Amino acid sequence: MWPLIKSAIRISILNILFISLAVFLVPQVKNYIKQQKNSVTSSTESPKLSVDNNVNDTVSVETETQDTPIDAQTSISDETDKKEVVADEPVDLQNTEPDFFAELPAHNNKSSCWISYNGHVYDITTYFGKHPGGDAALAMYCGADATVAFNTKDKNPPSPHSSSAQQLLQKYLIQ
Repeated sequence: MWPLIKSAIRISILNILFISLAVFLVPQVKNYIKQQKNSVTSSTESPKLSVDNNVNDTVSVETETQDTPIDAQTSISDETDKKEVVADEPVDLQNTEPDFFAELPAHNNKSSCWISYNGHVYDITTYFGKHPGGDAALAMYCGADATVAFNTKDKNPPSPHSSSAQQLLQKYLIQ
């Protein structure tokens, strides 16, 4: 019987120690968590892009930081507030060329006739009345790709334009 009593006493002593320890530690842990909540903040970042006009190959991204408290379950990451990106080639944001290929379909009549030929855009509006094959041959390609027509003159067998016609076309080059 003594062994049962001894083990009951041991269990009771362990329970008392455990409860005492818990009563002492719980307020300490709560205070610690409360302090961490008040001292730790997260960053809500709004990126701002700035370009240095003097240096065309450097773009800086800066972020504004707004401090807001976080809860104990949110993870905190260490991120820098300024990042720098260096482009492979110089970036000139002020002198970007318009995309004339996007505008090509809008210039589809005799009063504004643009064609594309071999990857370039030409404004041939002023060439109406001068083309040896007549205006109809030009008008049907306004606002469209005329590469095949220019290289074959729309004939079978193909009959390409002369080298002088190709040189003349360069006078009307837009892009």
